[in-house]
Amino acid sequence: MIVYAGITVLWADLSLVWHPSLWFNFAWIFFFSLGLFLVWLAIVITAASFVRFYELMQYRQIDFRGWRKAGRVLLYGVGTPALSYTVGALGADVARAMPKPAEGDWKIVVAIMGMILAISAMASTITRLRARRSP
Repeated sequence: MIVYAGITVLWADLSLVWHPSLWFNFAWIFFFSLGLFLVWLAIVITAASFVRFYELMQYRQIDFRGWRKAGRVLLYGVGTPALSYTVGALGADVARAMPKPAEGDWKIVVAIMGMILAISAMASTITRLRARRSP
């Protein structure tokens, strides 16, 4: 679920770069931050749970016995992964709830990128011509 949520959030976040209609949309920026935070939180919860579960299940581990060990096995083996799955699912839902870009908005970005490339090529050419003239 974390991988799916991460891909969903990443795909939704790529819309920000490609669609100028989203650049100044406050709701989109809020969801952008919230989705990334939820996916990051799910990753941290899962990593910490796996480490603690592995330490708990080591051979001849005697720090916890009886009901305390059974409780920790249930916590780190069942409870925490369920929480992580839920947080990842919320991250994916946030990514799907993000506002959609305007139709045909990508053409504006292509034009802006073309202008940036043209201006940088002209500036580079002018700089090289000036460098050749000066002694």
